[in-house]
Amino acid sequence: MEYMEKKLGDSKFNRPVVPTPQGQSRSALPIITIPTVVHIIHNGATQNISEAQILSQIQALNNDFRRRNLDAANTPDQFLDIAADIEIEFCLASVDPNGFETTGITRTPTSTNFFGFNDEIKSNATGGQDPWNTADYLNIWVGSLGGGLLGYAQFPGLNPLTDGIVIDYQAFGTTGTATAPFDLGRTATHEVGHWLNLRHIWGDGGCSVDDGVADTPLAGAPNFSSLPCTHPGTNSCIEASGDLPDMFQNFMDLSDDACMNLFTLGQKDRMRRLFEPAGDRVSLLSSQGCANNGALATCTDNFINGEETGVDCGGTTCLDCSAFCNDGVLNGEETGIDCGGSCNACPPDPSQTCEVAIDIPSSGVYTALGPSIGMGANNNPATHANWYQFVAPANGTIDVMSCGEGVDTRLWIYEGCCENLTTVGDADDECELSPGGNSFATQLVGLAVTKGKRYFIEWDDRWSTNGFDFTFTFTPISRCLDGIKNGDETAIDCGGLSCAPCQASIVLDNVSCNNNETPADPSDDYITFDLNPIGIMGTNYTVTGISLIPSGGIYGAPTSFQTANGSIGLGDITLIISDNTNCSSSVILEDLDSCSPCQATIALDNVNVSCNDNETPVDPSDDYITFDLNLIGITGTNYTVTGGSVMPSGGIYGTPTSFQTANGSAGLGDITLIISDNTNCSSSVIISDPGNCSTSVIPTLSQWGLLIYSLLILNMSLFLISILTRISRID
Repeated sequence: MEYMEKKLGDSKFNRPVVPTPQGQSRSALPIITIPTVVHIIHNGATQNISEAQILSQIQALNNDFRRRNLDAANTPDQFLDIAADIEIEFCLASVDPNGFETTGITRTPTSTNFFGFNDEIKSNATGGQDPWNTADYLNIWVGSLGGGLLGYAQFPGLNPLTDGIVIDYQAFGTTGTATAPFDLGRTATHEVGHWLNLRHIWGDGGCSVDDGVADTPLAGAPNFSSLPCTHPGTNSCIEASGDLPDMFQNFMDLSDDACMNLFTLGQKDRMRRLFEPAGDRVSLLSSQGCANNGALATCTDNFINGEETGVDCGGTTCLDCSAFCNDGVLNGEETGIDCGGSCNACPPDPSQTCEVAIDIPSSGVYTALGPSIGMGANNNPATHANWYQFVAPANGTIDVMSCGEGVDTRLWIYEGCCENLTTVGDADDECELSPGGNSFATQLVGLAVTKGKRYFIEWDDRWSTNGFDFTFTFTPISRCLDGIKNGDETAIDCGGLSCAPCQASIVLDNVSCNNNETPADPSDDYITFDLNPIGIMGTNYTVTGISLIPSGGIYGAPTSFQTANGSIGLGDITLIISDNTNCSSSVILEDLDSCSPCQATIALDNVNVSCNDNETPVDPSDDYITFDLNLIGITGTNYTVTGGSVMPSGGIYGTPTSFQTANGSAGLGDITLIISDNTNCSSSVIISDPGNCSTSVIPTLSQWGLLIYSLLILNMSLFLISILTRISRID
């Protein structure tokens, strides 16, 4: 197996950075304890892992995040000074969301064999388990993952119904089903790192893309290092000064478990920012999931703790959170100064809305300066985004892309007016294959636009206020391909001096000969066929060259035609197809010469022909023949039988029917039956005469008894003779 990471449609790494409170260092902030619930989703006893294995994973997380892991001693000297105790710990929840005591473990049987990236493991409705309140708990789902997938995580600030991490049961913990080389619990350490906003050390791009952490050396790609974990390994990005090899020992690379042993100070800073005011994980500080771990409300430390309901506010000890809404400071639950959270909603930034969109006159490279607040945009209408507008000079397509910019962008394109925009296109993270780019830049290629319409383009540098360049390209569609009859065209997109001549494609199908009544008389034979002209000329068409019923049809709709009686045998027919713009094409209907004689397939089912002695075996005058007859054909429906005085006198095609000849017919020779359908087509079949019926006598009951008695007497006599013979041999 190998590590695979899930990047949800809205999963992002460059989350907002909240400054450290003035006069306070992050390293001095209290140790953070995260209440954790482990959901075991199992299909069979093997997947229903033990509590000991679960506890081994919690211990591994605590060792790795507190740098108490034994293999910390393997950290190279070059990285020792930046190897960090993250001062984050994990506890299995002791109180569930309803306030009841819990082990912090749920177990859910499932009929699903393998789960994937689609989050089905996170829902009761799809064979998994619903999360506990993700504002109060780290949810970990453990189950069987398919396709070599070890685990995946959701980044901060996204859908609360799917927030958490997912781990394969064979890569969870350090005992039980944990399988080398992923048996030291580092899959969960890695995924929790993502859950706490860490990016892979190679920035998920290359040497030109950073992971947002200054003290992790640049890397060009993931390292899949394995024992003996030789240092230094690859140096994939050569920097001008202070160049260091790739830090394959970092928990955020893709090395085997045995080669991982550290987080850095920069990664610590990035993770702990989430628990500062307005951070995406700050609600966990007030969770009662682990009986609050004895924490008390401080009202002054810029964290939610104790019984606080906001940062340093709420509960019975601190001021009510609403008291912060007019102090001119961003605090409490506010998302802006004195707005958001429990205060009034923050107004949009008037400088970055649809009303101030910048004109894009033509194809070229344009600069998005970056939104004023790097928290993502709220579209339709969006705020805190960069807006542009473009009026299409002709029908065509537009390409809009930020590929290669090394930023995390999202794009929306609308039409309409600012008060009532309609989305016509959007894109996110589509530049994975772009040279020098990364999977977080965006492109939208080939969006159709209509001449004269105004289109609004909204760019957002997802989580930061960084600016970036984007490329805009307009490609007009040829007039001869625009689906409109314009210019000097004689029909839609054809004719005139500029476009191709108008021409229809004619499909001729299902040509067949039809014998009207009598096969020997060609004067009533005709041809049927299906005609389907497919083209861009006109709408309706007519057919000339022969008398047809009907005489025309509609383009693109197959129509069944019939020629006049007697048209077979007169030679090929040239049909002229003309539309209502006087464009015409032709097709040849080949002559079928003559219809083949009508004929049915006749089956004497199971060769079920038998002689029936009516009463007296010595009197053939009452003997008759029975047989089963089954006609399978495509002519007519019913048929009649003549030539044998049979009962019944006919039947239905495809249905076996039992017939009986007249008394005395057995022994008079073979019988030729004439089978005629209701279109006057006929065929014949011969019933072979079985001869006279058998004249053998069937013994009566009394005769059976006399016969048995005689056999017994004969048997006894033979027995006595045998005994006498044996006696004589003894003498």
